[in-house]
Amino acid sequence: EHIIPNLRNSARMMIRTSVVIVLTSTVVCTLIMLGKDLSLEDSALHSLWLSVTCFDTGGLVPTQINLVSYHSQVLEFVMMIVMIMGGINFSLQAAMQSGRTKNFFRDIEIRTGAIWWGIMTIVMTIILASSPFFSNVTQILRMGLFTVISAGTTTGIGLLAQGQMNDAMPGGAMFVIAITMAVGASAGSTSGGIKVMRLGLVAKAMRVT
Repeated sequence: EHIIPNLRNSARMMIRTSVVIVLTSTVVCTLIMLGKDLSLEDSALHSLWLSVTCFDTGGLVPTQINLVSYHSQVLEFVMMIVMIMGGINFSLQAAMQSGRTKNFFRDIEIRTGAIWWGIMTIVMTIILASSPFFSNVTQILRMGLFTVISAGTTTGIGLLAQGQMNDAMPGGAMFVIAITMAVGASAGSTSGGIKVMRLGLVAKAMRVT
């Protein structure tokens, strides 16, 4: 599907959008990491790597213990925004850039994705509440939301080290992650999965029949 009526201009728009999002995220994350007493070089390189991997939903974190090593809730929030941007259809991003914001919020993928991720976040939060690993409501909500967004965009980064997953995540949580990853995010985005578009069309067909 052409984002705009010219293949060359569509490619330019996708490249321009990706570069702007990644560079903006890199600058913001660099400032955050500098506040964590990292050197400018380490801050910039880690920020660039995280921004690229979150936008292209690749999940390759430059540390062995995931985002745990940065100890920053602000950084986690920025990464969630970048993952969501990577999971949105480039056609919708082009519409937003041209000022057609009404079409964005009326789109079946955006509405279906918001409802689907909202339901999965609630289910995930309830399941995580049964785990002794998490001590307060804020931590459970943060973990639930981040995990669903990471799984829904098929990025795969997390707030737990690999060795902590089995101890902290109940079996039901892993099932929710698998389902959320299988569905994925928008068609025409960087994410994988069967796409929320198909989920929305199935729900719409069931309502009609």
